[in-house]
Amino acid sequence: MNIELANELYVLKRLIDNDPRVLKLNSADNSLSNNDEACSLAYKKQESEIKYSDALKYFPENSKEVNGAQKELFIAKKHIDELPITREYYAAYKDVRELYNYINETLFAELNKRMHNCD
Repeated sequence: MNIELANELYVLKRLIDNDPRVLKLNSADNSLSNNDEACSLAYKKQESEIKYSDALKYFPENSKEVNGAQKELFIAKKHIDELPITREYYAAYKDVRELYNYINETLFAELNKRMHNCD
């Protein structure tokens, strides 16, 4: 890779790392990871995922065991999603995804055009 390109990519990386949206996401991620209630609910959700997966292995898809495990997983996920700290994380994540999509479209628009014209 040529040195000029490497330097430009490094500048881009620094700009992204210091973008307020990325900093907000990092802060939200840190807050979420250190929140006892969120961690407890995440653990319960993980247990529910395992229970649901196991039910799918041993019972028919429409069985009461699978349906019960699926409902339990839905409720566990809902409890996490309803936390204000989780909603803050998702909002920050959405903003960063939009930033990354914009960068992707900007950097690769010409390449994408060429690839679609080859079809």
